Amino acid sequence: MTPPPTRAEKRAATARRILDAAQEEFGERGLEGTTVRAIAARAQVDPSLVIQHYGTKVELFAVATRFDQEAEDDDVEEHLVDVLRVRMDGLPPQTRALVRSMLTAPEAAAAMKAFLDERTANLARATGGEDAELRAALAVSGILGLTVARHFLELEGLREITDEQITSTIAPWLRPDAAGDDGRTPSPAPTSVAPVFSTTDVDRWLEHYRALGFAARAFDETYGFASRDGIELHVALNPEHDPARTAGCAYLAVTDADALAAEWAAVQGGRHVAPVDTDYGTREGAHVDPDGNLMRFGSPRR
Repeated sequence: MTPPPTRAEKRAATARRILDAAQEEFGERGLEGTTVRAIAARAQVDPSLVIQHYGTKVELFAVATRFDQEAEDDDVEEHLVDVLRVRMDGLPPQTRALVRSMLTAPEAAAAMKAFLDERTANLARATGGEDAELRAALAVSGILGLTVARHFLELEGLREITDEQITSTIAPWLRPDAAGDDGRTPSPAPTSVAPVFSTTDVDRWLEHYRALGFAARAFDETYGFASRDGIELHVALNPEHDPARTAGCAYLAVTDADALAAEWAAVQGGRHVAPVDTDYGTREGAHVDPDGNLMRFGSPRR
C-alpha cells in the first residue's frame, strides 16, 4: 500500500500547482493583467497560499519566468537550432509569460534582457571571429522575433512551418557562424537564373509558350513567367519593343534536340530552325517567338 504523502510533499505539490497556474495566467494575460486571485482560482487554492509560497505577484512572476540552465558553450550553436524548433512548435509557459509581458512590465523587460544578454555572450564566445557579439545578438534576436510573429501575431507564413523547413530555411539564416575565415558573412550562392524577354502583348506571349509546353502564368498585365522541366523564363511588357533591337535570347541544354524540334514544329507562330551538328560537339536548333526572342537549344552530338 502506498503511504500517504507527507506534509512536505503536500506543500511541494501545492507550490508546483500554484507555479503552473501562474505561468498559464501570466502567459495569457501578462504581468499587469494577472491577479493573485486569478492564479489562486486556477490552482484551486486560497489566495493566501499564493502569498505564503511566493510572496508578491512580482516575486511570483520572477519565479514563473525563470529559465532552466541551458547548454554549455561547446554545444550552444546546435542548442540554438533546438531552441528554434521548440519556439516554432510551442512555447514553454515561462517563455510565453515573459514575452507577453516584456513590453509593458519593467520586471519582464529586465528578465528578458538578462536572459538574452547571457545567450548572446555564450554564443559569441562559442563562435568567435570578427563581430561575433553582433552576429550572436542578431541570431538571438531573430529567434525572439520569430517567436513573437509565430505565437503572438500568428503570422500566416509561419502557421504551418515544418521541421524540414526549419532545418533547411530558417536555421541557416540564424546561424551566427555563417561567415568566412575572415569573419565576414559570405555572399549567398545563386540558385537559378532566368532570362527576361520583351513583348508587346503579355497574354499572347504566355499563350505561345503554353503551346511550347511551358506552364505559363501572368504576374500582372505587365509581367509573366513560363516554366518547364526546372527552367524558367520571364517576360516583361515593352510597348516600344522592337524585335531588331530589344529582343532577348536564351540557350536551353536538352537531352534530345531533334525530339524537342519535332515537338515544337507543330506550334504556330514564330520561326523554327531545324537542329544541325556543330563543330563543337553539339546538335543545335532554335525557335524564334513572335516577338523575335531567340531560344537556341542543343544536346550532345551522337
